[in-house]
Amino acid sequence: MGTLEAGGYEFKVNNGVLRVMQDSSEFIRGIRRASLYILEAQASMAGSESLVTTASETDKTQIWHSRMGHIGQQAMEVLSKKGCFGDDRISEIKFCEDCVIGKTHRTSFGTAQHVTKEKLGYVHSHLWGSPNVPHSLGRCQYFISFTDDWSRKVWVYFLKTKDEAFASFTEWKKMVETQSERKLKHLRTDNGLEFCNHKFNEVCKKEGIV
Repeated sequence: MGTLEAGGYEFKVNNGVLRVMQDSSEFIRGIRRASLYILEAQASMAGSESLVTTASETDKTQIWHSRMGHIGQQAMEVLSKKGCFGDDRISEIKFCEDCVIGKTHRTSFGTAQHVTKEKLGYVHSHLWGSPNVPHSLGRCQYFISFTDDWSRKVWVYFLKTKDEAFASFTEWKKMVETQSERKLKHLRTDNGLEFCNHKFNEVCKKEGIV
């Protein structure tokens, strides 16, 4: 036997029979057929006809509310007046957990802890693209970017495959260090496999890049 409480109702299942209770009184019963419960139209308590009708209207309202992308009460009533729901009557929308979750916001990222004081002191790199997008004129499907945190200058290299990321990095590093007469100190990536490999680790360790 299983029991579940939701929306002020108590749902009890025993031997293939579903009983919907409210205040210890049963007003809806369902019999299991295969994987579905077929609700009986008659209720077992006095005045249950109105309760069943109310429950049915509420269920239909919640169903249409979900089907229409969780729109609000006012929009539901406008569509109902236009006959968009057929003969189904629209009642008040009850508590919807999906609406609550959908309107919540994730915690914002905190302020970055690093403080950049010079060129190449902190560089962001990311590899973009997808094997599903059409080829460019140069037959490239990806590109890797390097952004200097201090000057916000961006360098972009186009790649045919992800394996070319390391060669582009070494080419960019040699060029930018020669032109600026500075050394790359911090490299920030998303820890993708194109960055987390033996070649990148060896270069960063040898050059003192963290």
